[in-house]
Amino acid sequence: VLGIGEIGLNKNTPNEATIFCEHLELAASRDELILIHTPHLEDKYKGTRMILDMLKNESRIKPERVIVDHAEEHTIGLIRDAGFWCGMTMYPVTKCTPQRSVDMIEKFGTDRICVNSAGDWGPSQPMAVP
Repeated sequence: VLGIGEIGLNKNTPNEATIFCEHLELAASRDELILIHTPHLEDKYKGTRMILDMLKNESRIKPERVIVDHAEEHTIGLIRDAGFWCGMTMYPVTKCTPQRSVDMIEKFGTDRICVNSAGDWGPSQPMAVP
């Protein structure tokens, strides 16, 4: 096993939070790498804050072993200030375009940044990051 993920929140519900905490417990008990999904669009900031709060409550998790993915301009600072890796997903409609990724890297720098692509629901470009 390389790690646990993609785990996280989508609609920021209590049930999702319960399962997410159970996933964190599993990852912490095995000292696994963790890849975390943040919610889409309108609830991204709230969900990212919820995720970071739950991560803080699990003291066994090492921030350098966690990527909080699908960061955007309004969440990248929260994630990095909390000590975690920040994932930027290049995805043409609902996540980052290549230009947005470049703009965020120019503004925030390259420390603890992982640029990735996706091939899941909706229009995508899985080879966007060579």
